[in-house]
Amino acid sequence: MIETAGAAGPEHGYLYDGETAHRRPVTLELGGSALLLRFDDADMAATAWPYARMSRLESKRFACDIEPDKRLMVPSALLADTLAEQIARDRQPSSSGKRIAWIGAAVAAVVLFAVGVWQGGGTLLDLAAAAIPKSAEDRLGRSAQAQVGRMGTPCTGAAGQAAITRLAANLAAAAKAATPDVTVLTSKSVNAFALPGGRIVFLSGLIDRAGSADEVAGVLAHEMAHVELRHPTRLMLRYFGISMLASMMLGDSRITDAVGALGLLANSREFEAAADRRALELLQAAAINTGGLAAFFERMASKQGDSDPGLLRYFSTHPPDTERKAAAARAATAGRPAMSNEDWTALRGMCKQG
Repeated sequence: MIETAGAAGPEHGYLYDGETAHRRPVTLELGGSALLLRFDDADMAATAWPYARMSRLESKRFACDIEPDKRLMVPSALLADTLAEQIARDRQPSSSGKRIAWIGAAVAAVVLFAVGVWQGGGTLLDLAAAAIPKSAEDRLGRSAQAQVGRMGTPCTGAAGQAAITRLAANLAAAAKAATPDVTVLTSKSVNAFALPGGRIVFLSGLIDRAGSADEVAGVLAHEMAHVELRHPTRLMLRYFGISMLASMMLGDSRITDAVGALGLLANSREFEAAADRRALELLQAAAINTGGLAAFFERMASKQGDSDPGLLRYFSTHPPDTERKAAAARAATAGRPAMSNEDWTALRGMCKQG
Protein backbone atom coordinates (compact mmCIF):
# COMPACT_ATOMS: atom_id res chain seq x y z
CA MET A 1 0.00 0.00 0.00
CA ILE A 2 1.04 3.61 -0.47
CA GLU A 3 2.63 5.45 2.41
CA THR A 4 3.05 9.22 2.31
CA ALA A 5 5.06 11.53 4.52
CA GLY A 6 3.26 12.20 7.77
CA ALA A 7 0.62 9.53 7.29
CA ALA A 8 1.13 5.79 7.19
CA GLY A 9 -1.20 3.20 5.74
CA PRO A 10 -3.26 2.80 2.58
CA GLU A 11 -4.36 5.80 0.53
CA HIS A 12 -7.95 6.15 -0.55
CA GLY A 13 -9.72 7.88 -3.39
CA TYR A 14 -13.10 8.11 -5.09
CA LEU A 15 -14.07 6.87 -8.55
CA TYR A 16 -16.88 8.59 -10.47
CA ASP A 17 -18.55 6.54 -13.19
CA GLY A 18 -19.15 9.51 -15.51
CA GLU A 19 -22.89 8.85 -15.72
CA THR A 20 -24.12 9.78 -12.25
CA ALA A 21 -22.92 11.85 -9.31
CA HIS A 22 -22.38 8.64 -7.32
CA ARG A 23 -18.80 7.95 -6.28
CA ARG A 24 -17.23 4.66 -5.19
CA PRO A 25 -14.52 4.57 -2.50
CA VAL A 26 -11.36 2.86 -3.73
CA THR A 27 -8.08 1.88 -2.12
CA LEU A 28 -5.09 2.93 -4.24
CA GLU A 29 -1.84 1.07 -4.73
CA LEU A 30 1.07 2.32 -6.84
CA GLY A 31 2.46 -0.51 -8.95
CA GLY A 32 5.51 -0.53 -11.16
CA SER A 33 3.66 0.48 -14.33
CA ALA A 34 0.06 0.98 -13.25
CA LEU A 35 -2.17 2.30 -10.49
CA LEU A 36 -4.23 -0.45 -8.89
CA LEU A 37 -7.76 0.47 -7.77
CA ARG A 38 -9.35 -1.86 -5.23
CA PHE A 39 -13.04 -1.43 -4.45
CA ASP A 40 -14.49 -1.71 -0.97
CA ASP A 41 -17.30 -3.74 -2.52
CA ALA A 42 -16.03 -7.32 -2.50
CA ASP A 43 -18.17 -8.13 -5.56
CA MET A 44 -16.23 -5.72 -7.73
CA ALA A 45 -12.91 -6.80 -9.18
CA ALA A 46 -9.87 -4.58 -8.84
CA THR A 47 -8.85 -2.64 -11.92
CA ALA A 48 -5.47 -1.33 -13.09
CA TRP A 49 -4.84 2.01 -14.79
CA PRO A 50 -1.50 2.05 -16.66
CA TYR A 51 0.34 5.30 -15.94
CA ALA A 52 1.07 5.71 -19.65
CA ARG A 53 -2.69 5.80 -20.33
CA MET A 54 -3.53 8.22 -17.51
CA SER A 55 -3.74 12.01 -17.43
CA ARG A 56 -4.09 14.63 -14.73
CA LEU A 57 -7.22 16.70 -15.37
CA GLU A 58 -7.07 18.89 -12.28
CA SER A 59 -4.95 19.13 -9.16
CA LYS A 60 -6.50 16.02 -7.58
CA ARG A 61 -8.52 14.52 -10.44
CA PHE A 62 -7.29 11.94 -12.95
CA ALA A 63 -8.56 10.04 -15.99
CA CYS A 64 -7.50 6.96 -17.95
CA ASP A 65 -8.24 6.45 -21.63
CA ILE A 66 -9.06 2.78 -21.15
CA GLU A 67 -12.12 3.93 -19.15
CA PRO A 68 -12.61 7.40 -20.67
CA ASP A 69 -15.85 8.26 -18.88
CA LYS A 70 -14.55 7.62 -15.37
CA ARG A 71 -12.76 10.11 -13.13
CA LEU A 72 -10.57 9.39 -10.11
CA MET A 73 -10.40 11.91 -7.27
CA VAL A 74 -7.35 11.64 -4.99
CA PRO A 75 -7.89 13.60 -1.73
CA SER A 76 -4.21 13.59 -0.78
CA ALA A 77 -2.28 16.41 -2.46
CA LEU A 78 1.00 14.60 -1.88
CA LEU A 79 -0.28 11.40 -3.47
CA ALA A 80 -1.75 13.39 -6.38
CA ASP A 81 1.62 15.02 -7.07
CA THR A 82 3.44 11.69 -6.77
CA LEU A 83 0.99 10.07 -9.16
CA ALA A 84 1.34 12.97 -11.61
CA GLU A 85 5.12 12.57 -11.60
CA GLN A 86 4.80 8.86 -12.34
CA ILE A 87 2.35 9.59 -15.17
CA ALA A 88 4.72 12.16 -16.64
CA ARG A 89 7.61 9.68 -16.60
CA ASP A 90 5.64 6.87 -18.23
CA ARG A 91 4.10 9.14 -20.86
CA GLN A 92 7.47 10.40 -22.09
CA PRO A 93 7.72 10.02 -25.89
CA SER A 94 9.43 6.78 -26.79
CA SER A 95 10.96 8.02 -30.04
CA SER A 96 12.21 11.16 -31.70
CA GLY A 97 9.48 10.72 -34.31
CA LYS A 98 6.79 11.40 -31.72
CA ARG A 99 8.59 14.51 -30.56
CA ILE A 100 8.89 15.76 -34.13
CA ALA A 101 5.19 15.14 -34.74
CA TRP A 102 4.22 16.98 -31.56
CA ILE A 103 6.46 19.95 -32.35
CA GLY A 104 5.04 20.01 -35.87
CA ALA A 105 1.51 20.17 -34.48
CA ALA A 106 2.55 22.96 -32.12
CA VAL A 107 4.12 24.96 -34.94
CA ALA A 108 1.03 24.41 -37.10
CA ALA A 109 -1.19 25.70 -34.30
CA VAL A 110 0.98 28.80 -33.91
CA VAL A 111 0.81 29.42 -37.65
CA LEU A 112 -2.97 29.00 -37.57
CA PHE A 113 -3.21 31.50 -34.76
CA ALA A 114 -0.96 33.93 -36.63
CA VAL A 115 -3.24 33.71 -39.65
CA GLY A 116 -6.21 34.39 -37.39
CA VAL A 117 -4.55 37.50 -36.00
CA TRP A 118 -3.62 38.66 -39.50
CA GLN A 119 -7.15 38.14 -40.74
CA GLY A 120 -8.63 39.69 -37.60
CA GLY A 121 -11.17 36.86 -37.37
CA GLY A 122 -12.33 35.74 -33.93
CA THR A 123 -13.34 32.32 -35.32
CA LEU A 124 -9.77 31.47 -36.29
CA LEU A 125 -8.50 32.72 -32.95
CA ASP A 126 -10.88 30.38 -31.19
CA LEU A 127 -9.88 27.45 -33.39
CA ALA A 128 -6.34 27.92 -32.13
CA ALA A 129 -7.57 27.39 -28.56
CA ALA A 130 -8.73 23.90 -29.48
CA ALA A 131 -5.14 23.00 -30.43
CA ILE A 132 -3.78 23.75 -26.96
CA PRO A 133 -2.99 20.56 -25.02
CA LYS A 134 -4.97 20.02 -21.84
CA SER A 135 -1.73 19.75 -19.90
CA ALA A 136 -0.73 23.27 -20.96
CA GLU A 137 -4.19 24.59 -20.13
CA ASP A 138 -3.94 22.96 -16.71
CA ARG A 139 -0.60 24.69 -16.04
CA LEU A 140 -2.16 27.98 -17.03
CA GLY A 141 -5.14 27.33 -14.74
CA ARG A 142 -2.95 26.54 -11.74
CA SER A 143 -0.96 29.71 -12.27
CA ALA A 144 -4.14 31.75 -12.74
CA GLN A 145 -5.65 30.32 -9.54
CA ALA A 146 -2.53 31.31 -7.62
CA GLN A 147 -2.92 34.87 -8.89
CA VAL A 148 -6.65 35.10 -8.22
CA GLY A 149 -6.10 33.46 -4.83
CA ARG A 150 -4.48 36.67 -3.63
CA MET A 151 -7.92 38.25 -3.54
CA GLY A 152 -8.83 36.43 -0.31
CA THR A 153 -8.06 33.51 1.96
CA PRO A 154 -9.61 30.09 1.28
CA CYS A 155 -12.72 29.31 3.30
CA THR A 156 -12.16 26.23 5.44
CA GLY A 157 -15.63 25.01 6.41
CA ALA A 158 -15.58 21.35 5.38
CA ALA A 159 -19.37 20.96 5.28
CA GLY A 160 -19.74 24.04 3.09
CA GLN A 161 -17.02 22.85 0.70
CA ALA A 162 -18.71 19.46 0.49
CA ALA A 163 -22.03 21.17 -0.28
CA ILE A 164 -20.75 23.23 -3.21
CA THR A 165 -18.72 20.27 -4.50
CA ARG A 166 -21.89 18.13 -4.47
CA LEU A 167 -23.74 20.80 -6.40
CA ALA A 168 -20.92 21.02 -8.95
CA ALA A 169 -20.87 17.22 -9.24
CA ASN A 170 -24.63 17.12 -9.90
CA LEU A 171 -24.30 19.69 -12.68
CA ALA A 172 -21.22 17.98 -14.11
CA ALA A 173 -22.95 14.59 -14.14
CA ALA A 174 -25.84 16.11 -16.10
CA ALA A 175 -23.31 17.51 -18.59
CA LYS A 176 -21.30 14.25 -18.66
CA ALA A 177 -18.24 16.29 -17.76
CA ALA A 178 -15.59 16.26 -15.06
CA THR A 179 -16.51 17.98 -11.80
CA PRO A 180 -14.71 21.33 -11.63
CA ASP A 181 -12.45 22.27 -8.75
CA VAL A 182 -14.48 24.94 -6.90
CA THR A 183 -12.73 27.19 -4.38
CA VAL A 184 -14.39 29.79 -2.15
CA LEU A 185 -12.33 32.78 -0.95
CA THR A 186 -13.22 35.26 1.77
CA SER A 187 -14.00 38.62 0.17
CA LYS A 188 -16.76 41.21 0.32
CA SER A 189 -16.69 41.49 -3.47
CA VAL A 190 -19.55 39.91 -5.41
CA ASN A 191 -17.81 37.82 -8.06
CA ALA A 192 -16.99 34.40 -9.45
CA PHE A 193 -14.31 33.40 -11.93
CA ALA A 194 -13.94 30.56 -14.41
CA LEU A 195 -10.26 29.73 -14.96
CA PRO A 196 -8.53 27.51 -17.53
CA GLY A 197 -8.20 23.83 -16.72
CA GLY A 198 -11.58 23.31 -15.01
CA ARG A 199 -11.19 25.67 -12.06
CA ILE A 200 -13.84 27.97 -10.60
CA VAL A 201 -13.34 30.53 -7.84
CA PHE A 202 -16.22 32.05 -5.84
CA LEU A 203 -15.77 35.11 -3.64
CA SER A 204 -17.79 34.80 -0.45
CA GLY A 205 -19.49 38.14 -1.04
CA LEU A 206 -21.46 36.54 -3.87
CA ILE A 207 -22.73 33.74 -1.65
CA ASP A 208 -23.58 36.23 1.11
CA ARG A 209 -25.61 38.37 -1.34
CA ALA A 210 -27.42 35.45 -2.96
CA GLY A 211 -30.98 34.96 -1.78
CA SER A 212 -31.10 31.20 -2.20
CA ALA A 213 -29.13 28.12 -3.15
CA ASP A 214 -30.85 28.25 -6.56
CA GLU A 215 -29.18 31.60 -7.24
CA VAL A 216 -25.76 30.16 -6.37
CA ALA A 217 -26.53 27.16 -8.60
CA GLY A 218 -27.37 29.53 -11.46
CA VAL A 219 -24.04 31.34 -11.09
CA LEU A 220 -22.11 28.07 -10.72
CA ALA A 221 -23.77 26.65 -13.85
CA HIS A 222 -22.87 29.87 -15.68
CA GLU A 223 -19.20 29.59 -14.69
CA MET A 224 -19.17 25.86 -15.50
CA ALA A 225 -20.48 26.75 -18.95
CA HIS A 226 -17.51 29.10 -19.39
CA VAL A 227 -15.19 26.20 -18.45
CA GLU A 228 -16.92 23.75 -20.81
CA LEU A 229 -16.77 26.22 -23.70
CA ARG A 230 -13.13 27.03 -22.86
CA HIS A 231 -13.92 30.72 -22.65
CA PRO A 232 -11.09 31.56 -20.19
CA THR A 233 -8.43 30.18 -22.51
CA ARG A 234 -10.04 31.65 -25.62
CA LEU A 235 -10.33 35.01 -23.91
CA MET A 236 -6.68 35.04 -22.92
CA LEU A 237 -5.63 34.13 -26.45
CA ARG A 238 -7.61 37.07 -27.76
CA TYR A 239 -5.90 39.38 -25.29
CA PHE A 240 -2.34 38.14 -25.21
CA GLY A 241 -1.83 36.88 -28.74
CA ILE A 242 0.71 34.73 -30.49
CA SER A 243 3.41 34.88 -27.84
CA MET A 244 1.13 33.30 -25.26
CA LEU A 245 0.04 30.49 -27.58
CA ALA A 246 3.66 29.74 -28.49
CA SER A 247 4.64 29.67 -24.81
CA MET A 248 1.77 27.36 -23.89
CA MET A 249 2.40 24.97 -26.76
CA LEU A 250 6.16 24.78 -26.22
CA GLY A 251 6.04 24.59 -22.42
CA ASP A 252 7.66 27.97 -21.78
CA SER A 253 7.30 29.03 -18.14
CA ARG A 254 6.66 32.60 -19.26
CA ILE A 255 2.98 31.79 -19.66
CA THR A 256 2.67 32.71 -15.98
CA ASP A 257 3.47 36.31 -16.87
CA ALA A 258 0.19 36.63 -18.73
CA VAL A 259 -2.27 35.44 -16.11
CA GLY A 260 -2.08 38.11 -13.44
CA ALA A 261 -5.14 39.97 -14.65
CA LEU A 262 -7.20 36.96 -15.74
CA GLY A 263 -9.89 37.39 -13.11
CA LEU A 264 -10.30 41.06 -14.01
CA LEU A 265 -10.77 40.64 -17.77
CA ALA A 266 -14.32 41.06 -18.95
CA ASN A 267 -15.87 38.29 -20.98
CA SER A 268 -17.37 39.41 -24.26
CA ARG A 269 -21.14 39.65 -24.53
CA GLU A 270 -20.89 36.79 -27.01
CA PHE A 271 -19.31 34.57 -24.37
CA GLU A 272 -21.73 35.72 -21.68
CA ALA A 273 -24.78 34.98 -23.82
CA ALA A 274 -23.42 31.53 -24.70
CA ALA A 275 -22.68 30.79 -21.02
CA ASP A 276 -26.20 31.90 -20.04
CA ARG A 277 -27.77 29.54 -22.57
CA ARG A 278 -25.58 26.61 -21.57
CA ALA A 279 -26.13 27.29 -17.86
CA LEU A 280 -29.88 26.96 -18.32
CA GLU A 281 -29.36 23.69 -20.19
CA LEU A 282 -27.16 22.34 -17.38
CA LEU A 283 -29.70 23.28 -14.72
CA GLN A 284 -32.53 21.71 -16.70
CA ALA A 285 -30.53 18.52 -17.31
CA ALA A 286 -29.87 18.30 -13.57
CA ALA A 287 -33.61 18.91 -12.86
CA ILE A 288 -32.70 21.99 -10.77
CA ASN A 289 -34.93 25.05 -10.65
CA THR A 290 -33.57 27.41 -13.33
CA GLY A 291 -35.20 30.56 -11.97
CA GLY A 292 -32.20 31.21 -9.74
CA LEU A 293 -30.07 32.62 -12.58
CA ALA A 294 -32.59 35.30 -13.50
CA ALA A 295 -33.30 35.97 -9.82
CA PHE A 296 -29.61 36.56 -9.14
CA PHE A 297 -29.29 38.97 -12.08
CA GLU A 298 -32.36 40.85 -10.87
CA ARG A 299 -31.09 40.96 -7.28
CA MET A 300 -27.72 42.36 -8.30
CA ALA A 301 -29.22 44.87 -10.72
CA SER A 302 -31.52 46.19 -8.01
CA LYS A 303 -28.54 46.83 -5.75
CA GLN A 304 -26.37 48.81 -8.18
CA GLY A 305 -27.05 51.92 -6.18
CA ASP A 306 -25.79 50.33 -2.99
CA SER A 307 -22.93 52.19 -1.33
CA ASP A 308 -20.87 49.00 -1.19
CA PRO A 309 -18.68 48.98 -4.34
CA GLY A 310 -18.30 45.23 -4.01
CA LEU A 311 -21.81 44.86 -5.37
CA LEU A 312 -20.70 46.29 -8.67
CA ARG A 313 -17.70 43.98 -9.05
CA TYR A 314 -19.78 41.19 -10.50
CA PHE A 315 -20.96 43.49 -13.26
CA SER A 316 -17.42 44.37 -14.30
CA THR A 317 -16.98 40.87 -15.68
CA HIS A 318 -20.57 39.63 -15.99
CA PRO A 319 -22.74 42.49 -17.30
CA PRO A 320 -26.35 41.36 -16.63
CA ASP A 321 -28.18 43.71 -19.01
CA THR A 322 -31.95 43.78 -19.44
CA GLU A 323 -31.90 41.42 -22.41
CA ARG A 324 -29.95 38.75 -20.54
CA LYS A 325 -32.22 38.91 -17.50
CA ALA A 326 -35.31 38.70 -19.69
CA ALA A 327 -33.91 35.73 -21.64
CA ALA A 328 -33.12 33.85 -18.43
CA ALA A 329 -36.59 34.59 -17.06
CA ARG A 330 -38.30 33.39 -20.26
CA ALA A 331 -36.37 30.11 -20.18
CA ALA A 332 -36.96 29.47 -16.48
CA THR A 333 -38.39 26.05 -15.65
CA ALA A 334 -39.45 24.48 -12.39
CA GLY A 335 -37.28 21.86 -10.75
CA ARG A 336 -36.02 20.63 -7.43
CA PRO A 337 -34.08 22.91 -5.07
CA ALA A 338 -30.38 23.10 -5.82
CA MET A 339 -29.43 22.15 -2.25
CA SER A 340 -30.91 20.86 0.94
CA ASN A 341 -31.47 23.41 3.71
CA GLU A 342 -28.59 21.80 5.61
CA ASP A 343 -26.18 22.22 2.68
CA TRP A 344 -27.29 25.80 2.07
CA THR A 345 -26.69 26.68 5.72
CA ALA A 346 -23.27 25.02 5.61
CA LEU A 347 -22.29 26.88 2.42
CA ARG A 348 -23.27 30.26 3.86
CA GLY A 349 -21.26 29.56 6.99
CA MET A 350 -18.16 27.97 5.48
CA CYS A 351 -16.12 31.18 5.55
CA LYS A 352 -16.94 31.82 9.18
CA GLN A 353 -15.27 28.60 10.33
CA GLY A 354 -11.66 28.01 11.13
